[in-house]
Amino acid sequence: MQKLENNILNFLLQYNIQEKFKIILAGFSGGADSTSLLFALNNVIKNNKLNIKIIALHLNHNQRGVESDNDEKFCLDFSKNLNIDFYSHKLKSNKKLSELEAREQRYNFFKTMALEHNTNALFLAHNKDDNIETFFYRTLKGTSTYGLKCILPFRKDENLQIFRPLLNTNRVDIEEYLKFHKLTYVNDKTNFQSFFLRNYIRNKMTKHFLYINHNYQNAVSNLIRTINDNEDFLDKVLKDSLKKIILNCDDTFPKYKTTNFLELDKAIKNRLIAQLLKENKIDWNYKKIDEICYFIQKNSTLKNGKIMSISNNLFLFSNNSYFYLLKKENKSDECCYINDFEKIYTFENYKIFFKKLEKIPNIFPKENENCAIVSFDEVTSPFCIRYRQNGDVIKPFGFREGSMKLKKYFINRGVLKHNRDKIVLLAKDNEILWAKNVGLSDKLKVYKHSKKIYEIVIEKV
Repeated sequence: MQKLENNILNFLLQYNIQEKFKIILAGFSGGADSTSLLFALNNVIKNNKLNIKIIALHLNHNQRGVESDNDEKFCLDFSKNLNIDFYSHKLKSNKKLSELEAREQRYNFFKTMALEHNTNALFLAHNKDDNIETFFYRTLKGTSTYGLKCILPFRKDENLQIFRPLLNTNRVDIEEYLKFHKLTYVNDKTNFQSFFLRNYIRNKMTKHFLYINHNYQNAVSNLIRTINDNEDFLDKVLKDSLKKIILNCDDTFPKYKTTNFLELDKAIKNRLIAQLLKENKIDWNYKKIDEICYFIQKNSTLKNGKIMSISNNLFLFSNNSYFYLLKKENKSDECCYINDFEKIYTFENYKIFFKKLEKIPNIFPKENENCAIVSFDEVTSPFCIRYRQNGDVIKPFGFREGSMKLKKYFINRGVLKHNRDKIVLLAKDNEILWAKNVGLSDKLKVYKHSKKIYEIVIEKV
């Protein structure tokens, strides 16, 4: 029986728990697994004089009436007997929850408690049998090799660091540990109802696995370990590959070099696309990955590129230089009026200010910079900082006569269609004087005899 506690102690040492955390949270349903974990954790910490405080957490899902309340009371009494702080929460609604919904409610509760107690260490009691059931569940439902990594001994989830020290312990060993220490626990009767798919695997299919291979648990566990090793290797390959294909930029979504991407091995290309979709919480499958890879390949010769829809508000742009994700955003009609060059103005997440220059500088900013040197001899305030509107025109720099539509100007300057509504403009009525990072109007041109010379800066805050 000492083996289970030794495994937990080695786990705590492996992850440097005492050095990292003064408080750890333990999910406590009152079932066999979580009861053994809480009891064993408490023993290990006391017997080894570790400076760690345990807080037990219980969520009453309010699904089984009095039985749910009795489970909560059992957890309270058990924790009190061990002198462990206990916190619980009962869901107000008794509406039937799916497995996924119940899990989300639990994790929301755990995250709230982590913030309240200023810790992010959460210990959960998943065991070896749970991991094997997860393997078969995901295999039969359909998943990738990444999904077959199954339950991990450690992972991060927002503000939580989740630890599972019983993951290499069989359920039989847990039951023997409880019996040895004469510990009682609660039985959730829904665990024996096979309409839950995981329960069906546990209650109906295990006997068939045993018929095929009496040692099937170790066989599957070894396969899961191999998959994890392979997946970790592919993660490293992808990480190294990203250094060659990613473009450094300040945008919300990074840009990837099209040519370098297409040169990658198919497995790494698929992995990158799958990672992009997962990061944006988009359900994916190999059909969707193949469609995206084909789209990138198809547009690899197009300068202006094209856009494909990924979800309701997420799109993928791809051309011969790069590809990246972009979100659908409603164009703002907001306008920031400027009539005093001494003030600092704000427009959405930009700061705008003006600096009077006493002489013409020797070097002028490049068009892709966040500033411009201009002359206000020909135009007078008030001006407006805004995005483009219907009817906008501009007199391009170097134009002698007339003006052109802003849309045509953007096309001539190679501004991609989906970026045109994001260009910050300095305007007077419907005439554009400066399109940030694109170009100036000829009306702001600085001459030798110019008097009102200013530097305009538009920068993100």
